[in-house]
Amino acid sequence: MWVLDAIMMVVFMYLVWRKLRENHSQRRAVGLGWLLVGGFFVGSKLMGLLLAGLSPDFGGKSWWSVSMEPVGGWLLAVVVVCWWGWILEDKVWQVAEDVIMPVVALMLWFQLRKTVSGFDWRQLALASEMIIAMVIAGWLSGKYRSLWWYKSGKKGFVFFFLSFVVLGLLGVAELIMGGRIWLGVGEVLLGLLFWAGLFILGRG
Repeated sequence: MWVLDAIMMVVFMYLVWRKLRENHSQRRAVGLGWLLVGGFFVGSKLMGLLLAGLSPDFGGKSWWSVSMEPVGGWLLAVVVVCWWGWILEDKVWQVAEDVIMPVVALMLWFQLRKTVSGFDWRQLALASEMIIAMVIAGWLSGKYRSLWWYKSGKKGFVFFFLSFVVLGLLGVAELIMGGRIWLGVGEVLLGLLFWAGLFILGRG
């Protein structure tokens, strides 16, 4: 399975480079790709450790034995993008817009891995939600400037919209399907925060 993971990482790096190459140098595009890969891996593992540590059967699991939780990877990837934009004095939401689809695709890959390794309907539902969110965001990516309420037309729409949909659906799934209530509520609230950010960006 690690071979497929490596292939997916290469595909991810290519997608990030392809998105960033028009407005950034090759070096910066590749550098951000590596930072996002590292951030996603570390964030996923940290979230996995957190969730495992809160479980009664934790038993002192190691860093390598806990499963990767894609939401944690997404969170740290967002932090990496914000840090990158701040350091380079770049347009943060534009960079986030360029890399959010590859990041969610990476989330989807690891969610599908969890579904295959230990099948249950909840994991399949989470993966399906990510696919639906990406399809909707992809369809809107070329149309959002025509939305009457998105007056600014600024780049960042897909980032905020996709973050809202993915986190919101993941949170609802946690609550409906008997998951961790605190995690579901946290994801829904964070999703609503991005929804508010979407309107603020659109009106600004």
